[in-house]
Amino acid sequence: MKMKKLFLKKILTVTLFLILCTDLSFAQMAINKPKFVGNIVRDGNNIRANFDDYWNQVTAENAGKWGSAEPSQDNYNWTQLDNIYNYALNHNFPYKHHTLIWGNQEPGWISSLDSASQYEEVVEWITLVGQRYPDADFCDVVNEPLHDPPSYKDALGGDGTTGWDWVIKSFELARQYLSPGTKLHINEYSVINDNTANANFIQIINLLKDRGLIDGIGVQGHNFEVNGGASLNTLVNNLTNLANTGLPIYISEFDINEANDNTQLTKYQSIFPALYEHPGVVGITLWGYVQFEIWQTNAYLLDDRLAERPAMVWLKNYLRAPFRPVLISPNGTSNEPRNPVLTWHSSETATSYRVRVATNSNFTNVVFDSTLSDTTIQTSVLAANQFHYWQVSAANPQGTSPYSTSATFTTGEQVTDVDEGNSLPLQFSLEQNYPNPFNPATTIEFSVAERSFVKLELINMLGQIVKVLSTSEFDKGTYMINVDLSDLVSGTYIYRISAGNYISSKKLLLLK
Repeated sequence: MKMKKLFLKKILTVTLFLILCTDLSFAQMAINKPKFVGNIVRDGNNIRANFDDYWNQVTAENAGKWGSAEPSQDNYNWTQLDNIYNYALNHNFPYKHHTLIWGNQEPGWISSLDSASQYEEVVEWITLVGQRYPDADFCDVVNEPLHDPPSYKDALGGDGTTGWDWVIKSFELARQYLSPGTKLHINEYSVINDNTANANFIQIINLLKDRGLIDGIGVQGHNFEVNGGASLNTLVNNLTNLANTGLPIYISEFDINEANDNTQLTKYQSIFPALYEHPGVVGITLWGYVQFEIWQTNAYLLDDRLAERPAMVWLKNYLRAPFRPVLISPNGTSNEPRNPVLTWHSSETATSYRVRVATNSNFTNVVFDSTLSDTTIQTSVLAANQFHYWQVSAANPQGTSPYSTSATFTTGEQVTDVDEGNSLPLQFSLEQNYPNPFNPATTIEFSVAERSFVKLELINMLGQIVKVLSTSEFDKGTYMINVDLSDLVSGTYIYRISAGNYISSKKLLLLK
C-alpha cells in the first residue's frame, strides 16, 4: 500500500508539472533552460536522493581521477565511478568524466616507472576509461596544464616544439581511445580572473583546435577566481576571449564561499548570471552543495539538515524565470524619430516583455512603460531632442527576469507615421503557439525580417528531432503554420526556428 501511494504521488506530481508548469520544486532547476546547471557527486556509493531535485548534469568529484581509480598499479577501483556514471545515464543527465591527465591526484606509483612504461600506463588508463564509459558526454582530458602538469609529462612528449607537446599527445590519445561521442575538454583555473593566464590558456586551446583535438573549454570558476577581487567586467571580457576561439565554454567547478547568508546571496545574484548568461557558456557545474560535503567550507547551499540557504532559494527562482533580454536597437544613436521602434532578442521561455523608457539612467523618470508578447514595439511620441534610456525585462508564469542592460538614444524632431495594416516585421521572431495546450492541432506564427531559408523543427525533451515542420524560403513577412501532431504521444515538446543567424525556440504541450 505504501509503494502504491508513493507511485500515485509521483504520477500526480508529473501530471501537475506538465499541465500547469508553475512549480518546479520537484524537478531540476534548469529544466526550462537551454543551459544545464549540474553538480558533482562526491560519494558514488551514497548518491544524494535530492540530487535530481536540483541538478541536471553530473560530474564525479574524485572517483574519476586516475589516482582514485587505480590506487595501485593494475588494481582498479571502478565501483563508485560506475555508480555515478549509471546514475547520470538513468536520469538522462549529461555525464562528464573528470579527469584523465592531472599532476595533482595522479597515481603515487606512476613516478617510479621509466618513461616508456609510463606511456604504456597512460594508454592503458585512457583505453579502459573509453571502454568502460562509452556514453560519457564530456571528458576533461587534461586538467590544469598551466598550474599542475603531471610528473610523467616527458613520457608524453614534454614541452616539445610547441611548448605543449604533452598536452597535444594526451588529446591525441583521448581522441583515439575514447568514444567518438565523448566531447574532449581542457580544464583550468584562474583563466578568467587573470589576463595573463587567459592568454596562455588560449595559446594551448588554439594548438589543440588547429589539430581538431578539442571540443570544449572548462573554466573552473571557484570562489577565489570569481569572488577574489577581479571585476565582473574582467571575468566577462576573459570569457569573451575564450568564446572567440569558437569553442563552447563550460563553467566546471563553481562555488561562492561565504559564511554569511546575505553576502553569499548578493554574490550569487551578481556573479552567477554574468557567467551563466554569457553567450559562450553552455552550462555551469557547481562543486558541491551540501554542508560538510563540499570542498569550500562555506560554499554549501543546503545546510546539514538540508535546509536551503537564501542563495539556493534565489537560484531556484532565477532559473525558473527567463534570461534577461539582450537589446538590439536603437543603441547609442541620435536623431531617432520621436516614436522610435525598439527591438530586442527573444528570451528563452519568455511569454511577455516589459519595456521602459526613461530620461534618467536610474529609471525614476519613466516616460514610456508597456508590456507585450512580441520583441518589437513602437513607443508613443516622446519629447523632441531628448536623451533617453531604455530597458526590457522578460517574464513567464514562473517568474520575471532582471532588466536588461540599458541602451540609449536621442530623439530628433520628427514623428514616424505608422500604417498598422501594412507594417512588415523589423526583425525575426517566433511566437507562442496557439492554442496551447492543444489536441492535436495548433498554429505556430513567426516573422521573417528578410528573405531567408527557414527551418522549423519539433524536438522532444531528450533533445531528439521528432518532426520537421518546415524547410522553405520565405520572403519578409509574418507567417502562420498549422501543425497536426496526431501521430505523437502526449507531452511537452520544443519547437525551434532557424533562419540565417536567428535561432529561437519555445515549448508546446500536446494533451490527448
